[in-house]
Amino acid sequence: MTRFYIAMLRNKAARRLYLQTLLIVLLLFHYIYVSGHFGEFGVLFSTILCGILFSHKRAERWLHLMKAHRQLYFRMAVLSMAMVAIPHLYTMAVTVAFLLLASTFYPSASILYEWNDKEKQERWRADSRALAEHYF
Repeated sequence: MTRFYIAMLRNKAARRLYLQTLLIVLLLFHYIYVSGHFGEFGVLFSTILCGILFSHKRAERWLHLMKAHRQLYFRMAVLSMAMVAIPHLYTMAVTVAFLLLASTFYPSASILYEWNDKEKQERWRADSRALAEHYF
């Protein structure tokens, strides 16, 4: 995981690929769900959310926001579990759950800022535990 952490911190293209992969997986899930459940109108809500995620800046801002505010993260997790019980909001619950999972492994804004310090870079490359503590 240390290689993943460093790649996400060092390379903006890796973060962009991470978000695009998330979006592709979500859209693939929507396609498969619609193929099996004709006439399901609840997919529209989560598809609109996926459409909003096409903007890289907006998606990154949302993941940073969920990462920075634990209370928001917890509330979204509870909301996702509640939406699973409502049949028409199942795809929205899965979409929110995927966003929560993606924000867990996305680097926080503070560590991205600290990554510019060369001294901290060398220390984190040498000690993977320190990197993991700061990453999360």
